[in-house]
Amino acid sequence: MKKYFLILGLCSSFLSCDKNEEPTCALTDFVGTWKVTGGKACILNDATTLIITSTGSNKIQGVYTGGGVTSDFDAWTVNGCTFTGTVKEAGFIDVTINGTLTDGKLKIVNTGTFLGGPVNCTENLTK
Repeated sequence: MKKYFLILGLCSSFLSCDKNEEPTCALTDFVGTWKVTGGKACILNDATTLIITSTGSNKIQGVYTGGGVTSDFDAWTVNGCTFTGTVKEAGFIDVTINGTLTDGKLKIVNTGTFLGGPVNCTENLTK
């Protein structure tokens, strides 16, 4: 009987360890200067750098620079290792931005419209 409880206890301790735990990110993990890898930014084709600053307890703001362009956007909402936001200006741009931070690399997916044409592209960035 004691062996049964010992085996049961060992089994439950192994099951309680989740090797696939969700990663945790602090707001400061997003803050800094990011370089677009493998090309240029999706919407601002000449931009090669994204500077992210903190604007609140769960908000960040991005400014794209490079190639003679600079463009800042409204604050994006951070939730764990992801952020979401929109860039809207009537008749010009309506894009949803979804970002994910994994292993120190930032991936941003842009979907929507820009100058009447479709936008569906991904940016990969490193600090």
